[in-house]
Amino acid sequence: MIGSAPRRRVVTFVGPHQVAIEKAPLPACGEDDVRLEVSAVGLCTPEMRLWRGTRTSYPWRGGHEVAGTVVAGPDRIVGHQVAVTLAPRCGSCSLCRRGLDNHCAYSTETRDRDLGPGGLADSLVTAIGNLEVLPAPVPGRIAALTEPLACVLHSIGRSALTAGDEAVVLGEGTMSSLHVFALRRAGVQTVRVFDPRRTIGPSVATIAADEEINLDEARAGRVSVDGAFIIGVDQDTVAGALVAVRRAGVVVTYGSPSSPGPIGVDLEAIRRSELDLRGSVSHTRRDFAAAAELVVDGVAELAALCGASFSLAATPEALEHAVANPGRRTHVLPPLDHRPEE
Repeated sequence: MIGSAPRRRVVTFVGPHQVAIEKAPLPACGEDDVRLEVSAVGLCTPEMRLWRGTRTSYPWRGGHEVAGTVVAGPDRIVGHQVAVTLAPRCGSCSLCRRGLDNHCAYSTETRDRDLGPGGLADSLVTAIGNLEVLPAPVPGRIAALTEPLACVLHSIGRSALTAGDEAVVLGEGTMSSLHVFALRRAGVQTVRVFDPRRTIGPSVATIAADEEINLDEARAGRVSVDGAFIIGVDQDTVAGALVAVRRAGVVVTYGSPSSPGPIGVDLEAIRRSELDLRGSVSHTRRDFAAAAELVVDGVAELAALCGASFSLAATPEALEHAVANPGRRTHVLPPLDHRPEE
């Protein structure tokens, strides 16, 4: 229709095992915005929880692991491949001014102000400040790993581990392998702990740690390291982390709990060994910039983390696959020849 606003196709979660692929108005580009053609979107925990119905904030437009190409905006970046961070950051609150902009996304001023990040779409309008231009071209699926890698870099930064230290990563899947990848790049030796009761298998060809052991071995004191990263959070992994870390070491809780309810912590063990227990959430803009550099440098290793990919129309099939195959990232690849409908 003449005079109608440009539109895009966007996936909206409307209920458990229900998504709608809608044609929605594409916002106009302001002077500080760009329009992207989305090339790849990773399906992360929020999308899988919405699909399964364990998270019920419907309707919700998911998709926050996004890569694409700039098709409208400043001439200097039009045509460039970019990674996108869609966590809301105001840039002016006390948290943002202190460099803690990862927490701004969880503040009452910015959280849930829209229907969700909305990156699971074929086109996207976002602020220039949400982009990182990649220093060299990489496959779209690897570019989309920039956001989860930024979260991992924030996690490792919280640990303050440096080259020559040793760490244990408790848990499996994409985020575990990204921790191993980034720790190795930082010169930290890694041991991965898997839970034989619900393992996705150390044989999954992702990114191998220097050593792989099971949770029972970790709890029995088989490993002694400077720091621990808890990817799959439950009572057993927390207990295993506290045993595995040496005196004056650090434990970072990265993942969210696998089930509701409190998790007990041995406070006397923490006091006696002067362990440092820290949390890690999301990423800062500084983490995101560092991750954009690292994905380009680590293409060969990161390719092992990319699993199956699906078209935007096959998003339901992609979600089923992601839930059944958590070892590698499942991606949705919107068609590159699609343009917003006029």
